[in-house]
Amino acid sequence: MKLSVPFCLTFVVAAAAGSFAHSTEKNPAEKLFGEMISKLNEAKTATFIVESVVKDQFTLKANAKLKVGNKAHIAITMRRAGTDGGTPMLLVSDGTTQVAKAGDRRQRDQPTPPTLVADILGSISHTGFMPAFSLSRRSSGDAASQPKLIDMIAVGEFQLGKREKINTREAQAVTYQITSEQRHFNFETTVWIDVKTKLPLKREIRMKQFSAVETYTQLKLNTKLDEGLFNTAVIE
Repeated sequence: MKLSVPFCLTFVVAAAAGSFAHSTEKNPAEKLFGEMISKLNEAKTATFIVESVVKDQFTLKANAKLKVGNKAHIAITMRRAGTDGGTPMLLVSDGTTQVAKAGDRRQRDQPTPPTLVADILGSISHTGFMPAFSLSRRSSGDAASQPKLIDMIAVGEFQLGKREKINTREAQAVTYQITSEQRHFNFETTVWIDVKTKLPLKREIRMKQFSAVETYTQLKLNTKLDEGLFNTAVIE
């Protein structure tokens, strides 16, 4: 797997709105999943830390600050298993242009993908960061050429799991299947949703290529963010 900053320019292959299996009535698991999506989809701003661990391979940690208008400030560190430190990466979008840096190397400026923020939030609600990373696609500023995953995936077969504590928070597990004929993948995911806030706390991803565990902390919606975070001049 090639580890490079461009993946985070378009690394997310999920969409915040989602695509549900059709049924006349949603079961409790699907209903809770839909409530989570609505909370994320309606947010004007979002901040969170996600840590993704792929056993015996690597750990990715991202600190994201997002705002409507495709504004983003995302600091990422990736560390291979058995090593110390890691490669720091930074992505900043002012809504029009995105600038990225890996270590001391600045990447070529690119137009901000039209669905950047929605897709990042979608990765938290649907696929998780690791599948999004693995199934990343190169993007451009042309909205017509970059469909959201809402047009490419389906989620279904929702089942309620156990209710348990995740970092002192009461959470309900929901297991579901993600499929896409266009992207040629099919995998099972379990997400633990905070029963009070309706926001995700943890996710287990089971793919053929790998399995991963993700945790989501400091996830806050609709807080005031300093516009300076989205100034691309911060990356030299």
